[in-house]
Amino acid sequence: MKKQNINSRAWAYMTILFVVQFSFQSCSKYQAAEVATESKESSRHLASVSKVAAAQPLPQGKKNFSVTLGNMDTTPWVRLGNWTFNETNGTVAATFWSWSYNDKHDVQVLGTHTCTFDGVTKTVNNHTPYGWMVPAGVYANWAGDYTYDTTTGRLVISWTSGLGAGHSESWDVSLPEPGLARLKFVPASSSYNVTHGRGYGSNAAWSTFKTISDVPTLSVTSTTGRRVMVSYNDGPPAVTTITPATASAWTGAAWGLADFTTPSNPNPKNTKHAWKPSTACTGSCATAREGIIYHMSSNNNGRQMAWINFCACLSHNGTTANHWPGYNGNMHPSALMQIIDDNGDMRGVVGMESQNPPATGPQSGGYPRFQIQLFDFTTIPGS
Repeated sequence: MKKQNINSRAWAYMTILFVVQFSFQSCSKYQAAEVATESKESSRHLASVSKVAAAQPLPQGKKNFSVTLGNMDTTPWVRLGNWTFNETNGTVAATFWSWSYNDKHDVQVLGTHTCTFDGVTKTVNNHTPYGWMVPAGVYANWAGDYTYDTTTGRLVISWTSGLGAGHSESWDVSLPEPGLARLKFVPASSSYNVTHGRGYGSNAAWSTFKTISDVPTLSVTSTTGRRVMVSYNDGPPAVTTITPATASAWTGAAWGLADFTTPSNPNPKNTKHAWKPSTACTGSCATAREGIIYHMSSNNNGRQMAWINFCACLSHNGTTANHWPGYNGNMHPSALMQIIDDNGDMRGVVGMESQNPPATGPQSGGYPRFQIQLFDFTTIPGS
């Protein structure tokens, strides 16, 4: 449990660091539970959800959107996904990856890389949240109809198939730059308990992405970056002890890849990493090392990337498999989706963190605590 306390400090430090410098085809148990909860409202809204099936303008003229959304209140869950709009038919197709506070998993291994820090060279694991690339196929396909008002920028989606069938939601769409549109969820507009959501869209094909070697050295400031978090620290999951976010809880947060390097192996590169020493993360640790280790990895076959961070002092000096400069214990795993503009340039990421360990296994040190976040880290001006 001490390690979890230290790891919680790791995230607190990561937050400071942010500011200073920086498709489920198989339905899992928590999705079913989530939709069962949401469907209490469904019967009321189903009658009002009618099929549009008519041509509609593309939202701010953009076809392909990546979104992060979820409930950051008393029943936390998050989704990260992609929407493709068809203006001829007024339809939208979605692919979603989902996580929930009541479905706990260890992180998954997404390949390996050679890492050298503090004079130690070791082959260490890349990690990803459960279902984000590993295991494969853990995603859901939804479909729906939409209307878009070009005067107000209001987008209304009525889901007609998938787990969201019978539900609707609204988003405001703006155009902060000619090559990229921004989505913001309209509070209280969802019939299935969404509380927060943001996203971006362009006309770049989904086949347009950056490999790890081509990811730019982004510097997202707290003026353009946003995040929202819900956490739980007081015993078995229960509604009364979850610390909820509020409707206005998106806060400025910087993020960046300054000082990140690519390892010597493997080739082609599948990881960027950094060790950022500081006075954070000290105390009852395995070593006296200070600061945070970060690993960002990818399969280099699409826009999905994984991000993990942990206190450097937690890693043993090679006394446990894949320790320093790696770690297999309780860490902060995040899923990131690249944001690509009309020119094919990467402008940042949207994503989520799901630190949600099970009762047993490598990450069980923090059980039953969890921390769930939504990320919007881009270089796009405006809030």
